[in-house]
Amino acid sequence: MRAALGAAAMAMVTVLAGGSAHADDDTPPAKGAAATAETDTSGDGYCEFVEGTAQAQSDLLYGPSVFGSFGYVKEPTVTSTSEPVTAGARAVVGLQYNFIGIASGNATRALAKADCKRHQALDRVQGETVYRALRAKKRVYDEAMADADKTMTGQEEDLKQHRITAQEVVATRLRVNELHDLREDTARQLDALPAPSKGEALGGALATYYRADTEMEEQSGRLRRLQGIDVTGRIGYDQYLDRTDNSPVFAVLQVTVNLGQIWMGDANARALAGRKKALREQHQVQLVDTTISHIKREIEQESTRADETAALEQDLANQIASLDKVGGDDNKRYRQTVWFDWIKVKAEKTYFAQHVASLKEVVGQVGE
Repeated sequence: MRAALGAAAMAMVTVLAGGSAHADDDTPPAKGAAATAETDTSGDGYCEFVEGTAQAQSDLLYGPSVFGSFGYVKEPTVTSTSEPVTAGARAVVGLQYNFIGIASGNATRALAKADCKRHQALDRVQGETVYRALRAKKRVYDEAMADADKTMTGQEEDLKQHRITAQEVVATRLRVNELHDLREDTARQLDALPAPSKGEALGGALATYYRADTEMEEQSGRLRRLQGIDVTGRIGYDQYLDRTDNSPVFAVLQVTVNLGQIWMGDANARALAGRKKALREQHQVQLVDTTISHIKREIEQESTRADETAALEQDLANQIASLDKVGGDDNKRYRQTVWFDWIKVKAEKTYFAQHVASLKEVVGQVGE
């Protein structure tokens, strides 16, 4: 009897193992090193969180259940004559497996993977565009620092030689310190943003974000549909403890389908279409607005600012060129004042121009 139960249990485990390996194209990763092969390239732990949570949930869906019961029961005896009800202690133990758990586990992990992709694309859509613009802006300040410090050193020497006043030196020092402060502030903003992935272009980042969000809704719809289906296999040992049963081993396959499946297809399609429309056309209640209309408005606004600061920068550059031609100590000091203003405007112009270029690259495949 025990040998029969052991053989049946081994057969059940073999069936379950084979089903888990081949029931779906999205085979669940093995535990251990293979399960942690996915790395969190976003660097903020979000992907590890959602994928780890999905793995824990899917482990329960992939795994079989052990069940058991023990009690004192009464049962009529099946005979040709009427006899008293038979009673006795009864024990039931066995394995149960819901084969739909394979598909549900795959969908749960696919949903988490799509969520991770969407999160990484969101960093590229917003964070990396600003990062590139700030990096270009900081580069302008970095290149200007040497000339600014050289100017400060020259004026300190002129003060020693009594060629300029202390008031002029203080004014120059304040302007140099302002450039240093602007550079440090830009560096702090850079440190607060995710650095771009090496070798990863921004083109099509918004399209990637949309695709990942669509995949999330598709997997969510798949999970909703699977909730209405149940294919459960049970194998076990059912025995009265006070008498012999010639066939205590049992095996049952039960299939349950909720008739709501008939109407779910249209509802899931409606949910998917609505989510796509809301994501692309409407303002989303989230930290970053990723709609096409918003990004296009941002490109227009930043382009206007880039053009305006470019015009101002050119005007200041022309003034510097004119002062260089005229010469003289008074014009030299005025040129230094204009130069500091020119550096600040140049940095802003570079920021806006780079931001516009990055936003256009982000839109990429989505196009008009």
